[in-house]
Amino acid sequence: MKIEEALALIPCYLPEDECWEYQGFLNHDGYAQIRTTDTRETKRVHRLMYEAHYCDTLATDEVVRHTCDNPACCNPFHLDKGTQADNIRDCVERGRFPNRAGEANGRAKLTQQIVNDIRRIYSSGMWSYGLLAQVFDIPKPTIAHIIKGYTWND
Repeated sequence: MKIEEALALIPCYLPEDECWEYQGFLNHDGYAQIRTTDTRETKRVHRLMYEAHYCDTLATDEVVRHTCDNPACCNPFHLDKGTQADNIRDCVERGRFPNRAGEANGRAKLTQQIVNDIRRIYSSGMWSYGLLAQVFDIPKPTIAHIIKGYTWND
């Protein structure tokens, strides 16, 4: 697809305060995306719109942030240039950064109840890391990290 064709799929007739959602292909994350006919590169349309509107060529390490938090939006008045660190900070400040701690971690093999039991039993002073590892059938370093609060910290 030519860049001009992609930009034509943006409803620019909408008011500046509304999102101009791209009317073409959206990737699995909801971002407007094209594959250029000349170089066969994959490009994000909101980056193309930013560059076209502000006449500013973006460096590869620069990102275009959505002030509206709508990845399909290509409204240049909702787009702001920044770094990936800025983008992550926006995500955290706006409450969009998922909490993947403890049981919410998709790779978690323990539950909060088991972790509480390990800590309670260890605090009695009668159990070692090694014994707890055998009883709960988990590696000794994992027990140590739980007890010391390196993992599963509340």
